[in-house]
Order: sequence, then C-alpha cells, then structure tokens
Amino acid sequence: MKTSKRILAIGMITALLFALCAGGAAAKTPALRTEFIRLNDVEKSFAALQPQGKKFAAPSSKGFPSDIIVVNSNHIQGIARYGKYTVASVNGHESKTKLGYLFFFDDKKLLGSITTPAPVDGGSRSHPGGIQAAGKYLAVPFGDIVALYDLSPLLSGNMPTLLAELPGGGMGSGSIGLTLYADENGKEWLAFTDCDIQGVQLLDPAALPDAQPVHLRVDRSGMTGSEYLTGDWGVNNTALVTDVNNVLYALILSSRQSMGGKLAGQIGEEGLDYEDAMVLYKIEIDGTEAKVTGPVAEKTVAPFDSYLVALGSHFRFTGTAQALDADNLAVFSSPSLPGNLALGIAGDELVQLADFFAPPTFTINAYTSQKTLPSLGSCFHRGLAWLLRLVGLVD
Repeated sequence: MKTSKRILAIGMITALLFALCAGGAAAKTPALRTEFIRLNDVEKSFAALQPQGKKFAAPSSKGFPSDIIVVNSNHIQGIARYGKYTVASVNGHESKTKLGYLFFFDDKKLLGSITTPAPVDGGSRSHPGGIQAAGKYLAVPFGDIVALYDLSPLLSGNMPTLLAELPGGGMGSGSIGLTLYADENGKEWLAFTDCDIQGVQLLDPAALPDAQPVHLRVDRSGMTGSEYLTGDWGVNNTALVTDVNNVLYALILSSRQSMGGKLAGQIGEEGLDYEDAMVLYKIEIDGTEAKVTGPVAEKTVAPFDSYLVALGSHFRFTGTAQALDADNLAVFSSPSLPGNLALGIAGDELVQLADFFAPPTFTINAYTSQKTLPSLGSCFHRGLAWLLRLVGLVD
C-alpha cells in the first residue's frame, strides 16, 4: 500500500511539474501595432521585463527552402516585428543565388520571401545581419550598404519594397538598431546604430530615396563595460528604442559563446542552451553629437523553448525590441532554424525532428512584463544539465 501511495504521489508530482513547465505556452499574446511608439520611461519598462520568455507566435515554416539552411553555414541572422508580421533575415552563403534573403511570416504561415540587393560589381553580398523595424521602416545591414525597406505593402498582401541602398560605412554587417528621433525643431529622423554603438547616424526619411546619412560624433566616455559583454560573452544583436523626450536607448542582446563546440561547454545554467543577457545603454543626441552612457541596467534571461534538443541560444542568432504601447516594452527572439532539429532534406523543403510529430514552425519568443512559467523544453534542458552535473560529466 505504501509503495502504491508513493508511486501515486510521484505520478501526481510529475504531472504537476509537466503542467507547470508546459504553462509557458499559455501566456496571453500581447498586441503589436504597426505605427511607431515612444516609451514614457524606457528604464522602468526595461526593469519590468520578466526573465522568462514566452511563446509569442509559432507560424508554420512550411515552404522554407532547404538550400537556405546548411548546418554551420547558413542560419537566421535577425528578426523584426511589424504589426502581426515577422521578418527574418537569412544569409545565403550556400544558397543557389548567393544573396541574402528576407522571409515574411504572419502569425500563421510563411507569406513569401525576397532576395536582398545584389552588388553592382558582381561580388558577394550574402550576409544580411541583425535587423530592426521602426514603424514601416526596416533596416538590413551588409558590409557595404544598409538596405532600407518599406514594410507597409504587407498590409495589402504584397511584399515590402526597397526604398534605398544607403552607404554602410560604420554600420558593419553584424546587426543594426533603428528607431525614430525628433530634433529640437520637431523634425523626424531615422536613427541608426551598429551592434557595439561605435557609430550613430541620422537620415531624413522625407528626402528618400536620395537622402544621405548624417554621421554624428559619438562620445563614449560615459560608457563602461559589462560582465555580459566581456570574456566568453559576445554582442550578437542591438536594438534601439526612443522615449517621449527623444532620448534613445540601445539594448545590446548578448549570449555566452560555445566552448569549442563541445557538448560539455554548452551546458549553462539553463541547460543545453547558451545563456542570454540584455544590457541597456542611453544615447542622448545634442546637435551633431551622441553621448552614450551606461549600462543603466542589465539582466540575464531564458527563452521559451519547446524543443527537447536545442543547442544554441536565441540571442546568439536573433533579437530585437519594440514598444507594445507607451508603457510596455517587448524583446523578441527566435532559434537559429525555423522548426526543430534539422535531420536532412527531402526535395526542396527542410525535414526537421518536429515533422515527425507536428508540422514545423518558426517559434517566436517574447520577453514582456507579463509573468510566465518555463516551457517544457526549458525544464527538460535544466533537468538534463542538473543530471549531467550530478554524474560528473560537466562541471
């Protein structure tokens, strides 16, 4: 009898833990608007972000071409949100075109894709970096240019249009932050920064397609380091937001790097995932100067992850930020592949582990002010990490 009660108790505890761990998927999805929004208090909104991510959306990735994803070569570089739409930038080193790609999803399915601008000299331009949207504008960085797109055609069922190819000097191809900024005269500008806040540029959207970026002098004397940006931590994506006083803030999204690709080196506090962190810096523009201070805040976070096999963090590949309303900020991320662990290809579509159980999806994770619980996948990773430590396979 005692044994039966013990088994029953263990079963009930296991069921409870399963229900709690799976609860991360049930969190209410916040609405996203297409217009640009300024935050009342960025630092307060950042402080309210919960460290546990939740499933924001999971559109079907059916139709995502297999030649775009080659293990250890091609992967998703960045994501951006525009209303109900998600944009994913993907490098195309091993693709048929040797160009970069932008894929467009609504919250249910893959809508289509476009190739990024080809270089005029016949060289390579296959690596779009991390991206960001500000209202209808989308910035996509390359080494030599920044491609600026208009996302509003998505609202009428069409693909976004290219507005301009801007000189890429100072922005690099890692990632780009984009927001709107109004100067002392009320004139609205597009504001850009690179992944390390080395450069800050302004662009007059009213002068497109012939507008040229204005390079500001960047004062970094008030910018100190962060433990999440040194050592085996690395900057992966940067996003910009603006407050109601037109002060800019840069969210640097960082991840702890792989230790030589060994499994033991990929066992972090969150299990088989790398660890992710957010670091917030303030950027105050005065005339032709941008003064950077901070970090004013920082925190480690854990994404929603439904996959039982997942090597690599979200911020290692993607990350962006956006205001939900004047008081609430959201940070979005996704895994490196649309779907679960890739096993191979069949025809022109990617075959993933998820295909054997359910259709493959492009899972989008969100950090918001709403409290949520870890996903089943996250619980599995933490349990496996604990078990491997217990038996001495990892430190």
